[in-house]
Amino acid sequence: MTEDKESISPCEILIDYEKLEILDESFYNLDELQKKVLISRYGLDGENPKTLNEVGLMIGLTKERVRQIEVKAISILKKSLED
Repeated sequence: MTEDKESISPCEILIDYEKLEILDESFYNLDELQKKVLISRYGLDGENPKTLNEVGLMIGLTKERVRQIEVKAISILKKSLED
């Protein structure tokens, strides 16, 4: 019998679920625009991740402004996860 190296243990699944819960709770610290940018940029809605330019076109902002919003949102998430 060979070991399935690709299988995920129940413990790993639980840890991933807990990480998602913590991240989800941290999203409450973001405003709607920050949430939209992160969700679109990283494909958190199940869609493919979008470029800065694609997100900018979607919400009517320049890619530089989208980048600034993304940086600020990530900073807020990091701070909330440290607490």
